[in-house]
Amino acid sequence: MHCSSSAVYGPGQALSEISKPAPANDYGAAKVAMEEAALTIHRNSNSSKKSTIFRLANVVGADSLFEALNGGGTLKLDRFPNGMSPLRSYATPKLVWAAIDAVISAENPPDIVNVAASKPVAMHDLLRAANHTFDWQDAPESAVAEVSLDVSLLQQLTGSDLHVTAAQMIEEWRSTRKALV
Repeated sequence: MHCSSSAVYGPGQALSEISKPAPANDYGAAKVAMEEAALTIHRNSNSSKKSTIFRLANVVGADSLFEALNGGGTLKLDRFPNGMSPLRSYATPKLVWAAIDAVISAENPPDIVNVAASKPVAMHDLLRAANHTFDWQDAPESAVAEVSLDVSLLQQLTGSDLHVTAAQMIEEWRSTRKALV
């Protein structure tokens, strides 16, 4: 199993495993190169073992929003003309584990699978669920309103709808942090 990132897609909505990579930065480009190398090695080997690349969404607890939450203080959050904050697909530790378990159990695991909850989450909903204060600021023109993944393949593999609310994400983040202390 290889961990990649939704950054391979660049900005977009309902991006699926068959969407053409269009990274918007060097990190995304590096992940595309890693994926290509891993898939090439697998295809050129005589091994019966199969590699799967997990394209992880933002991981609850490990992205910049959660870094800011850990830092405390009032956060600034972009607000778009529709009144919403950025929408992002998020993966939780339980979802990542469900993906690993599903791929290990699959008779014919896919080359690539998106790993995220079934619906993108508004960042302001995460902050509210965490009871964390924030102030709105107008989103700059360069801000991306939504980056979301299509997880229908993962839903098929897990047999789950993969629905996780912002409150459930915060609860899982807190319980995971507590377990690590």
